Amino acid sequence: MSSHDCVLRGQVLLVAGAGLAEVKEAMTEFLEALHDSFDDLASDGHSIVLEGDVLSLHIALQAWGGPECNEASDLANGLGSICRKPGYVELLDFDTGDSSEHCYPYFFGKTDQDKLVARMKYGIEQLAVWTEDLIPAEAMVEVERFIRAQSLIAKPKQVFRASFALGTEHVEFQFEAPGESPAVMLDGECLAALAQKAEVDFQPVEAV
Repeated sequence: MSSHDCVLRGQVLLVAGAGLAEVKEAMTEFLEALHDSFDDLASDGHSIVLEGDVLSLHIALQAWGGPECNEASDLANGLGSICRKPGYVELLDFDTGDSSEHCYPYFFGKTDQDKLVARMKYGIEQLAVWTEDLIPAEAMVEVERFIRAQSLIAKPKQVFRASFALGTEHVEFQFEAPGESPAVMLDGECLAALAQKAEVDFQPVEAV
């Protein structure tokens, strides 16, 4: 059983200062598995193209498609060390009879959390493509907002603190919320409700 004719494609927004030398180092394991030359791929005009801080890849290879492609995994892992933002490369398998594996994404990022973020972004992009003629663009914005709000991806928390003067006394309040939550104005009733929900101490103290 032979491997398949495949292509790996994608774009990577690189960290500041990264050039072809850093790209070559990040792709070392991938290139060794292919027994291919970075210089040859970078000089053919389309396989590896670096314009400013955007790296574009379109690399032909012989490999297994779908999730079994070790070479694609190696590439994604290497790109995680030089990417500024999480992203993905797609493996196109031209020899598979399985339509679900004809185009298979591999996600990269500096952390596992970054890879989950990239996976979420990819899923939303695919939804937008397949529903383009069914959902108005403005409605798709709301759909994306809802999906992200319901995501099971753990979001970093930020601690918010507030101090309110009440005559000769003041109230101190502290709570945690996702870091991407919008700033809001809170009145006394809202603060009390949040305090009760968050099970934090909400007691007046003497003014300092």
